[in-house]
Amino acid sequence: MQNFVKKEKRNCCGCGLCVKLCPVKAIEMVEDEEGIQYPEINEQKCIKCGKCKRICIFRKGNEETLNIRYAVKHKDEKVIMSSRSGGVFTALCDYILSKNGIIYGCALDEKFNAVHIKIDKKSELNKINKSKYIQSSIYQILDNVKENLMANKKVLFSGTPCQIAAVSEYIPSKLHNNLFLIEIVCHGVPGNKVFQDYIKYIEKKEKSKVEKVEFRNKKVFGWHNSGESFFTDSKWIHTEDYMTVYNSNMILRESCYNCCFKDKHTQKSDITIGDLWGVEKSAPQFNDNKGTSLVIINSQKGKDIFEEIKKDIRYCQIEEKLSIQDALITPTKRPKLKNIFWLLYKINEILTIKATVIYVKISYRIARLRGK
Repeated sequence: MQNFVKKEKRNCCGCGLCVKLCPVKAIEMVEDEEGIQYPEINEQKCIKCGKCKRICIFRKGNEETLNIRYAVKHKDEKVIMSSRSGGVFTALCDYILSKNGIIYGCALDEKFNAVHIKIDKKSELNKINKSKYIQSSIYQILDNVKENLMANKKVLFSGTPCQIAAVSEYIPSKLHNNLFLIEIVCHGVPGNKVFQDYIKYIEKKEKSKVEKVEFRNKKVFGWHNSGESFFTDSKWIHTEDYMTVYNSNMILRESCYNCCFKDKHTQKSDITIGDLWGVEKSAPQFNDNKGTSLVIINSQKGKDIFEEIKKDIRYCQIEEKLSIQDALITPTKRPKLKNIFWLLYKINEILTIKATVIYVKISYRIARLRGK
C-alpha cells in the first residue's frame, strides 16, 4: 500500500469519493496515528488512470450563490431546547419527511463512532439533530442516496461543506432536482481517536460503561458554552475537557487548516445552517441564550424549501456584515503547538488532554487581560 495523498494531508478532506469512484477498487480509507482517515492506494491493483485525482472535490469551484441570510428560531420551544442552535434543521427535516422523503445525517453508532445514517421516520430524528464533534464517514451510503433519488424520492443530505461537495459530485446532475443539500457551518473535524480515549478514561474513572453521549447540552451548559455529557451508571457525567481540546484546534485534520470551502464561490449546498453568533447585534429580539440558527440561502432550491418551512419558524432577514463569523470565511489556524501535542499524546493521552485544557484556560485569561 502507498499513501494516496503522501505528504499532502492538508489537501485531503477524507470524503472518500476517490474510494467510491475508483474503477478497479484499488483505494481504501485507512486511519493514521491520530485516528483520521486517509485514502491509500494498492499499487498492484492500480491501473494509473488518474480518475482519483480528477474527481477530487478539494479546490473545485462553483457558481455565484444567492447569499440570503436569516436569523431563525423554531416556533416549538421543545425543538429549540433539544437542538444545538435554533431548530431550523428539524423544520427542514419535517418538511422532507412530510413529502415521504429521506433524510441522511450524522449519528453516533453503538461504539460512539460518527456515521451517516438514513432516516425516514420523524421518531428517529433525535439520532441526527444534535451536533457531533467527530468526522463521520459518508462514502458507504452514497449509493443508497442515489438509489433513493432514482426511485423519485426527495432526499435531504446534511453534512460539512466538503461532504456536501462530495455528494454533489457523486450524484448525477439529472437527479439533483430532488436532492436538497444542507451544509453545516464547520470549524473543522477531528478523527475519532481522542474522543474514544476520553470515553475509556470516563469509564475507568466511573467504573462503569458509557451508554449515551451528548455534545453541547444547552440545558447543562447553555447555548454559548461547550461541553460533553456521558450517561453511565444511571447518571449523567458532564465535563468540558474534550470540547476544550476540540476548540484548541489541536486535533483537527490537516485539510481543515487549508479548507477551500470558505467562500461563496465554492459552496455546493442549497442552504447553509449553523449557530448565529453575534445574535445580540444581528437579531437582538432572538437573544435569549436558548439558541438561534443562522440560515444562508445559496440556491433557488434552498429558497423554495425555506418558503415551505416558514409556517414552523420565527425568522428575520439579517445583513451579511452582521452574520460574518470566522468559520464561514477563513480556514482554522493551525496551532503552533500541534506537533508537540501529538508527541505528548503518544506518551500519556489523558495527561495531555488535561494539560491542554489548562493551557487553553490560561491563554484565554491572558487574552482577556490584554483586551483581545
